[in-house]
Amino acid sequence: MKKIKVLAVMSDRTSVGHFRSGWPGAYIRDNFNEEIEIKVLPIEDIMVWDMIELSQYDVIHFNRLFGYIESFEELFPLIRSHGVKMVMDIDDYWHIPDEFPAKKYMLETLGGSADVFEKVFKNVDCITTTTELFRDVLLEHNSNVVVLPNAIDLSHRMWQFETEPSDVVRIAWLGSNQRHHDLLRLVNAIAKLYADPELKGKFRFVQAGGEGIDNSIFDGPDFKWLKQAAPFEYGVYYKEVDICLAPLKENKYNQCKSEIKMVEAGMNKKAFVGQSYGIYKEHITHGVNGFLVDDDEKWYSILKALILDKGTRERVSQNLHEYVNPKFALDTIARKRVQFYKSLCNEK
Repeated sequence: MKKIKVLAVMSDRTSVGHFRSGWPGAYIRDNFNEEIEIKVLPIEDIMVWDMIELSQYDVIHFNRLFGYIESFEELFPLIRSHGVKMVMDIDDYWHIPDEFPAKKYMLETLGGSADVFEKVFKNVDCITTTTELFRDVLLEHNSNVVVLPNAIDLSHRMWQFETEPSDVVRIAWLGSNQRHHDLLRLVNAIAKLYADPELKGKFRFVQAGGEGIDNSIFDGPDFKWLKQAAPFEYGVYYKEVDICLAPLKENKYNQCKSEIKMVEAGMNKKAFVGQSYGIYKEHITHGVNGFLVDDDEKWYSILKALILDKGTRERVSQNLHEYVNPKFALDTIARKRVQFYKSLCNEK
């Protein structure tokens, strides 16, 4: 049987590029090479108009963009005319919230409007994305949408750590920039936790990533800021975590976010507290494998209970670990990707 040849394109070198293309592509290359011949390349190393080179592939799988946005309406049909399947991966809702400080810059890279993505959707053979919730949105623009969740490879060196012992409970938010309006949901609860005499000296807030403006939300006794690390290094920050936070502002952008923060917490046996919104509601059973907050006041009561009850922290973190592993392990998701490529190319 002829091997299916796939070009997995890293459109950037951020976490998105690694999670959506680099890591799964490399895993398939190293573990499923008898079925799939896959090459992982950064977009800078690809001549997108070289039809002699690109026509050797059965599938080109790229995240968000492939080539200049101005030329896709000519480029994509040309590539597809050579029998190559064009698969677009998208991990975030394309309309950027107004509160994102970098929105103007992000739109400039798209020629001034995110609406262009809706034209790209109609010029590819298939779209892959992270969740069923996001798939439902994308189906309005393309009838062929497949869910390939983000996955964790616990053998990666950044997950090879021992949790550091601590005399206090470490409550952490781990994230990137642009998330300040999500974090605002925590302001009142954090103030009450710091003011609660029963909790004095028993906990610490840790902000891993984010921006300086976010410090004001967590700042207090013993607060610690771990600055943004590279996408292949940040995992080690979980060694300083006992409870993971995932607040979300309710908007369509966050409705389409993936469950990766929940997965990271579960893989590393950390207690998880997330917004009762979007994808977390699909996975978390409140009080069993984590906690869901449907009212901002409940951040305080749930976190206080977890600070004081080590047994509950350990129970829900173990349950979450058993829920996400192997469901979101890279080997599991890589097998789904292999079957996806076969199905796309009509192979059994």
